[in-house]
Amino acid sequence: MTVGVGFRGAARPHTILIEGVTVIDNETTDNSAIIRSQMVTVNDKKLTVVMGMYNEIGHINYLKIEAAPPVLGIFSDDFESGNTSAWSSTKP
Repeated sequence: MTVGVGFRGAARPHTILIEGVTVIDNETTDNSAIIRSQMVTVNDKKLTVVMGMYNEIGHINYLKIEAAPPVLGIFSDDFESGNTSAWSSTKP
């Protein structure tokens, strides 16, 4: 996930949580922007984004959602020797 926040013309505080992970924590923009990326896991098939600080108005400029690359398993009978030619993505 990548989120961009900011506001032209006035100072604004921003707090953004994505899937319960704080990405931006009470940071202020003043005619500027904050852009942050954070890997999160969505377990319930619903992306949860929480923004704001009490009665203050923040602004999300964009939210970029990308799937993470698949994690491949690496298998070997001999990890200790460092002989990578024996490593495989197929379970023996």
